[in-house]
Amino acid sequence: MTELEKAQKRLQLVNDAIEFVRDCGNQDRKLGHDKHMEGHYTKALQQLDIYRSSAEVFLKRVETVGR
Repeated sequence: MTELEKAQKRLQLVNDAIEFVRDCGNQDRKLGHDKHMEGHYTKALQQLDIYRSSAEVFLKRVETVGR
C-alpha cells in the first residue's frame, strides 16, 4: 500500500467516523425528544473535524510532494 493510498484511507476512515457519530447523535436526540444533540456527541464531532483537517492537509502534501 503506497503512502497516497494510506492517506486516502485515513481520510475516508475519519469521514466515516464523523458520519457515524453524527447519525448516532441524531438518533439519540430524536429518541430523547431533545432539540439539540447531546454535548458529548458535539465534542466528538469537533475533535473528529480537527483530525479531518489534518488528514486532508496530509493527503494534499502526499499528492503534491510525495513521501
